[in-house]
Amino acid sequence: MLIKHLRDDFHQPYATVVSVNENQIGIAICSPKDSFNRKRGRNIAFNRALIKNPPEFEEDLPNRHILKNGEYKSIGEVILSEIENMKIRSQKYYWKD
Repeated sequence: MLIKHLRDDFHQPYATVVSVNENQIGIAICSPKDSFNRKRGRNIAFNRALIKNPPEFEEDLPNRHILKNGEYKSIGEVILSEIENMKIRSQKYYWKD
């Protein structure tokens, strides 16, 4: 299982992405009202990976902005790019002859 905790430029975590295999990726997004919990985020993302595919449309993602790489970006945009990065990473990690 591959796990990545997403953080903004202030090193504040806001989401967790988990890959169970090449085709099953789950995500858990922390509400701004809650405090981030690595274990809980990992469990939620893992269960979502087993149940369904990650969100592919920005309508399914929160409409918040974070500071990432020195500029404000929507969380949806950042998460969709991280999902694509996780797909590439998991293909390399789970590749077998």
